[in-house]
Amino acid sequence: MTVAFHDPLLRRAAEEADFCPAEWSVKALKTYRRRLQQLDAVHAEVDLHQTRSLGVRSRDPADGDGLFIRLDERVELLFHVERKSDGLAVRVVLDGFAVLRKEKSA
Repeated sequence: MTVAFHDPLLRRAAEEADFCPAEWSVKALKTYRRRLQQLDAVHAEVDLHQTRSLGVRSRDPADGDGLFIRLDERVELLFHVERKSDGLAVRVVLDGFAVLRKEKSA
């Protein structure tokens, strides 16, 4: 399965060895690059959900086909799968990332 980038920051984080988004930890960057290798090795959409090490989760059903992978405690990689008309997965499209905020306890 091929990986496509909607977010230029994600492309840059994948291609430039010395670049790390400001919101990310070094752990998140290493995990991101490892997950890209894993996504590249996936052959079908069913493999995304069966590969436990990827930790693919569905977002809110109201968001449609949105999926995410947790990169560390604070960062999630957001993506979706583009399919052919016959239902087979064509590629994973990285839409962006979300930085999770910890809520302060009262």
